[in-house]
Amino acid sequence: MYIMISIIDFVGIFANLLNGGSLIPSIRHVYTTKDLNSYPVFFLVLMVIANMLWIVYGFGKNVTQTMIMGIIFTLYYSIFLYWKLTW
Repeated sequence: MYIMISIIDFVGIFANLLNGGSLIPSIRHVYTTKDLNSYPVFFLVLMVIANMLWIVYGFGKNVTQTMIMGIIFTLYYSIFLYWKLTW
């Protein structure tokens, strides 16, 4: 069975992969150095809320790539927020 996707959908999926992959070095750096001084709690909370809104928007408009990026970035900032509050 073949799944046909449009070129624009492929571009969206590829962009999600690149954006998600680009977060790995910063997560690794923060995890190994435990240095979150440049990330204020207010900023992290704001980014979690903003990306949750992108998830809601993606669901509302039925835009899969927007939902995926919202989820990825919500997890990213949530992890940083958790580490900031527990370290």
